[in-house]
Amino acid sequence: MALISALWLSLILSLLAISIILSGRNSALTMSSMLKSQRAYMTAESAANIGIFKVASRAQPWTNEEQSLEIDGIPAQISVTSSKAKLDINLAPPTELARLFRLLGYEADMSETMAYQMADWRDVDALTRIGGGEADLYAAAGQPGPQNRNFRSVSELGAVLSIGEATVICLEPFVTIYSGASDVTTLARLGTLNSIPNMPDITSSAQIFE
Repeated sequence: MALISALWLSLILSLLAISIILSGRNSALTMSSMLKSQRAYMTAESAANIGIFKVASRAQPWTNEEQSLEIDGIPAQISVTSSKAKLDINLAPPTELARLFRLLGYEADMSETMAYQMADWRDVDALTRIGGGEADLYAAAGQPGPQNRNFRSVSELGAVLSIGEATVICLEPFVTIYSGASDVTTLARLGTLNSIPNMPDITSSAQIFE
């Protein structure tokens, strides 16, 4: 009996030791993942700031092509675009918004629906455009809106009925709320920063690889 008890005790102690080892290993992996994420974030921030500094100081002419650099041994790429060349979602008419959606690969019907719903979101009346969306459609869908005011950020597009997060991500490089540009053709100016005498507002983004 004493031998059986000793064997059970040995087994329990072994299982406890394995549990402690696995717990420590999981904690170490979690900490390692957190450190990698923090390092990636700081690298991206550094790369973006380097891009902004070089453009502001005219240390290097820039185009919309990605520029490569290395920060603390980590390769990174920077792209710089002028927000003045982006389409203003508060000023562009529905026809130009729909045109942008089509250029991004959306079907014509869906492009018009999203464009008119954006227009209904920002106008002050309660009249629903053909294919658009006012309060009754938002209530039926169980979501708040429209706000009947200008968009306050590009991310707010995600609250429009037919525009989801994936579409917002797709739009972000091409739209803004600051440019005053209402024609899709202004997008052709993206990447011509080095030829603009008085450079407008700059948006810098960085992508890192580890």
